[in-house]
Amino acid sequence: MTVETFWDNAAHAAAAERLRALAHVLGGDLVVATDPAGLSASVARLIDARRHGTLTALYVALPDPLEQLVVSVYGQAWANDDLEHRKAIADGFARSTLTINGKPVAEHAVVDPAFRRALYAAVRLADVVLVDSAEHARRLEAVLGRPPNRAVPIVAGPRADLPLPRGRRVVVYAPRIERTALRVFDVLFANRDFPWSVIARENARDPLPGDTAVAIAPAWTSLDDSLALHARGIRVAAPFGSGAPAVGVAFGYDPLRAKTLFRAIDAALTEQMPVCGVTARVDDAVGRERVERNGGPLLSAIVRTYDRPGLLRRALESLAEQTYRDLEVVVVNDAGPDVTPLLAELAERLTIRYVHRASNGGLVAAVNDGVRNARGTYIGYLDDDDMWYPDHAARLVDALERTGAGVAYGNCVAEYADVVDGILVPREYAIFTDRDFEKDAYLYDNLATVHSYVHRRDLFERFGLFDEAMGAADDWEMWLRMTRDIDFVHVDRVTVEYSWRRDPSSENMTFRKQRAFANAHLHVAQKHAAAYARWPSLLRGRHDTAARFNAVAEQLEVDPSLAHAFFVPPDPVP
Repeated sequence: MTVETFWDNAAHAAAAERLRALAHVLGGDLVVATDPAGLSASVARLIDARRHGTLTALYVALPDPLEQLVVSVYGQAWANDDLEHRKAIADGFARSTLTINGKPVAEHAVVDPAFRRALYAAVRLADVVLVDSAEHARRLEAVLGRPPNRAVPIVAGPRADLPLPRGRRVVVYAPRIERTALRVFDVLFANRDFPWSVIARENARDPLPGDTAVAIAPAWTSLDDSLALHARGIRVAAPFGSGAPAVGVAFGYDPLRAKTLFRAIDAALTEQMPVCGVTARVDDAVGRERVERNGGPLLSAIVRTYDRPGLLRRALESLAEQTYRDLEVVVVNDAGPDVTPLLAELAERLTIRYVHRASNGGLVAAVNDGVRNARGTYIGYLDDDDMWYPDHAARLVDALERTGAGVAYGNCVAEYADVVDGILVPREYAIFTDRDFEKDAYLYDNLATVHSYVHRRDLFERFGLFDEAMGAADDWEMWLRMTRDIDFVHVDRVTVEYSWRRDPSSENMTFRKQRAFANAHLHVAQKHAAAYARWPSLLRGRHDTAARFNAVAEQLEVDPSLAHAFFVPPDPVP
C-alpha cells in the first residue's frame, strides 16, 4: 500500500510515520493523507483512483475548528498579568459564554462551505477512513453532519466477520422492552416495504424468523442484545451510543435522527461488516471493499448520445473498464452524426448494440428505444457525458441478486468544470447525490442521477416505459411510479460521476431546459394526484418548484450570462 500525502510532512510527522508503518505492513492499493489545506488536491487524487478502480484509505489530519481560536485568545490572555482576567476567559470557554467582538466564540469557528464540500467528497469517495481515535471520528462528524462511513480505528479491537445476508427481512429485537415502547418503528417503517417483525417482552421466547437478514437492537446504552445477535450470526443495526458499532458487531445509527436507521439497514444489507482492527486488519478492511462479482445475469447499459463523439468515447471506456463482464451496451444515437467507426474501435472490449434513430425524438424517446433493444435481465443507464466507475455494475447487480430487490442505486460525484478554448478545466469535485431511500421522498425529488440506478428489466412489464410526455426528469417520474409498490436498495458508495460543464459557447442542458423542468413538476403533480392527496404540502411544492424554474427561465432568456450563478456545487445533504 502506497501513501500519498497532501500536507506539510513536517507539521504532520507523527501521523506520517504511523501511515508509513501501516503501508509497510500491508502492501497493495493507496492511502491518501491530507490536512485541510490539501483537501482539493486529495479529492482530485481520490477521483482518479475511483476512475481506475483503485481501492483507497483516507486519513484526514483534522484539527478542532475552535482549537486555533482558543490558542490565539489564550495567548493574548496569558500576556495579561491579571489572574482574574485569565480565569474569566477560561471560565467563558468552559461555559460557552465567551464572546469576541460581540459574537459567541462558536460563530467565529463556522466551517467554510467549500471546505465542508471538499471534506464530505473526500470521505464519501474513500473506501475506508482511517482514524486515530473515537474523538478523531467525532471531529469528522462535526464537520460532515454524519459519522464517517467505514471508519477504521488504527487500534486493537475485536473482529466481526459475517457473510452478506440474503433476503431483506428486518427484525426489531428488544426482548426486555414493552411492545408499546417500540411504536416508533411502526411509523418509521411505514415508509419502507421490507418484511419486518418485532420481538419484545411479550413474545421474547419466539425464535427469530429463519429469513432474518438484519436485526435492530434498539437499546441506547447496552451491548448485550447486539453481542448476542452477532454471536448467532445475525447482522445488527444498533445505536452508536450502545458501543456496538465501535467494537465491530453492528452498523450504527442515531436514534434521534430517524433517517440514519435506514442508512444502517441498507448498509447491513449491502456492505461487508465493519472491522475495528489492529494494523494488520486495516488491510482486511480495505480488501473487503473489493467487489468479487465479475459475472452473472446480463446487464444492459443504455447509452444515449447526440453529436458528442469525444464524450461518448469516455463514457464507453468507463463501461469497458467494468469489473462485471456480463454486460451489453445499447448505444442510442438520437439522429446525430454516425458513430459506427468509434464503436468499431471498442468492439473487442464491449458487446455493443447500435440504434441510430432516423429523427431526433429527445432523451425520453431515445431511452425507450434503448429499452426495446435491450436483452439483459438488468438495465442500467449512462448518458454520453457521464461515467460509471469500474465497480458500479458489480456492486449494484450483487445487491439486487442477494436481496431480491427490484431497484438499486448508488451515490454520484460531480465534476464542475469550465470549457476553455475547447479544453475541460476542472474547478471542483463535489458529492452530487447521496440520499438514503425513503419512498415518499420521491414525491419531493429524485434521490439519485439516472446513471446511478440499475433495476430488473421485467419491471417495465409492470410499470410501463418512461413517460414521453416528460420533457425532462423522466427517470424521476419512473422511480416515483415504482416506489408506490416496491422497495429500492441504496448501495452507499460513490459509483458514478456526473459532468457539470460551463461552456460559454453552449450552455449545459440543465440551463437550457428550465421550462421543461417546470412542466415536468406540473405533469408529475397531475399524474400522481392520488399519491399527493396524502401530502398537500408536497403537492404545493411541485407548483412552487415549477414557478421557480419558470422564473429562472425568464431571467436566462433576458440575460444568458446569469447561468454562471447556477454553476455552484450544492452543500452535502447528510
